[in-house]
Amino acid sequence: MSSKGAKLICEALLETKRLKVLLFSDNGLDDTCAASFGKLLFESKLKELIVSKNLFGPEGLGVIFDVIRTKNRSLKILDVADNTVNISLLHSLR
Repeated sequence: MSSKGAKLICEALLETKRLKVLLFSDNGLDDTCAASFGKLLFESKLKELIVSKNLFGPEGLGVIFDVIRTKNRSLKILDVADNTVNISLLHSLR
């Protein structure tokens, strides 16, 4: 899947208020679709977001982490393994 495809899927999922788990592992997704995941996290009651084994870097993950830190209270599990995560970005979630 491409980042463009992920953006389209995220936009479509905004209409689904019952979505609880979203698995997007190993799809080659990068920072260009991070804002779409951020918007989905902001507007949904998502409990799990799995985006491991993608190509997200500190910029894209920073967008996602910022939404989690400031605007999302429902997410319980976030898997970003095997992306480019630096320690200061992880500390920002505290």
